[in-house]
Amino acid sequence: MSKNLILQLSLVIFMLSCVFIMASSAHAQLEFIVDGYEEKYMNHNEGPGAEIEMFDQDDIVSQYIYEVPTVKALAHMYWALGLYKISENNNVDEFMRINECEIYKKFSGDELEWNEIRDAAKVFIEENKSEFPTRFSFIMPLQLEDFSIRRQAFALKEDYKIVALRRFELFASDASAKPCVLEHGIAYGYPRVLNMEFSRPFSLTHIPMTEEVANEYIKKTTKQYHDRYDEANRKKEKMYRYRKAYLVMKIKIFAHGEFAGINRNGYPILQVMGILENYSIYEDKELTKLFYKQSYVSKKKKGKLNIRLKEQYEILREKAKDGGILN
Repeated sequence: MSKNLILQLSLVIFMLSCVFIMASSAHAQLEFIVDGYEEKYMNHNEGPGAEIEMFDQDDIVSQYIYEVPTVKALAHMYWALGLYKISENNNVDEFMRINECEIYKKFSGDELEWNEIRDAAKVFIEENKSEFPTRFSFIMPLQLEDFSIRRQAFALKEDYKIVALRRFELFASDASAKPCVLEHGIAYGYPRVLNMEFSRPFSLTHIPMTEEVANEYIKKTTKQYHDRYDEANRKKEKMYRYRKAYLVMKIKIFAHGEFAGINRNGYPILQVMGILENYSIYEDKELTKLFYKQSYVSKKKKGKLNIRLKEQYEILREKAKDGGILN
């Protein structure tokens, strides 16, 4: 191998290491996560199942890094979960196609050069996979209807209500991005869609909000609606289209299940198991205006995981036996 190629490859490996040095706090062994956590009390009587919280911006900062679920980030996660074996050359090659496309296209045609590059990639994966991220932040759009003064909450439109769901189909943020080599095809690459199974059902039918915040939001969205439609064309259903919000789900992915084929968009799917650690609801897609948040875990200097959340980890431990096959 030429000195220039060795230098180039060394630089790539170094850069990959730098990218994921911050992700080390986003991934930890189960024993570390369980130690020092407690589940916050939640009231499941109405709405999304939690009391209205007053909070400031400093209180929102998470103790973990939740990665954007790009195709590249998910590719690293699959190795952290043990989905692939280092002896499987095709899967190592796919890792390089996703993360170092230009190097793959330049050298994969020379089997002697590529063997050396693949071996270096294997060393990198083996030495760093325990630090690859397993926590991700997924964004889902919502639409609101009317505000209930009695309930102090906005109702979600029927199509956007989440009622006791355990499984969600979650996409990579860049799922439609073209593969490195077009003839390889998206369907033949790493999964770009996760069939996520939570340890317990999740519900979201209302968004708790103070009247002050609700009034501000109603005035803003009503103005947008009036600016778009004249009086003769105004209907309540059209107004609801402007009452948008965004659900941010922060998830710890615990184990993989089986490959679940190809979805209607042609994206490969993988079953995974995880825990919803917290969620937030924002007014805007840029996530600058926070409406509501709820945490299921909170960090303490001392203490153990609350027994209810600990039981969830035990459920997932049991499900992860025999290669992580979902029940």
